[in-house]
Formats: sequence, structure tokens, C-alpha cells
Amino acid sequence: LFVARRGVKTDAAAFAQDAVARGAVAVVAERALPGLGVPVVVVPDASEALGRLADRLEGEPSREVAVTGITGTN
Repeated sequence: LFVARRGVKTDAAAFAQDAVARGAVAVVAERALPGLGVPVVVVPDASEALGRLADRLEGEPSREVAVTGITGTN
């Protein structure tokens, strides 16, 4: 799976064809990428999608983490 994240200078979607040639079986991107020969899932935010995919892949470990917040001022 290739997730085409958009950076400051480069959109990784430009490398999607190369990723497919190297074995990617699907692509997640922020725009349609016709002609790749593999499924393309279009999402509004590829970085967010990557985080969600990683979370699911690892069994949603954040559900087991206790979070404590401490706030205050000087």
C-alpha cells in the first residue's frame, strides 16, 4: 500500500506509478490517479488516513493508553 502524502515541495502522488511498479497493490491519495492499474482510494487528507491505517494495523493501541492533562498558568 502506497500512501501519497503531500509535502511542502513535493506531492508523493508523482511517485505512485513507481510505487506500483515496485509492488504497491493499492494507493491512497488526495486526488484521483487514473491509469495506475491498482485501486486508488481518494481521501481528503492522506496524512490523516495514514495515521488511521497505522492505528488499525497495530490494533488501536491508543485505546489502551491513559492520557493525563495538566494545565495552568504562571
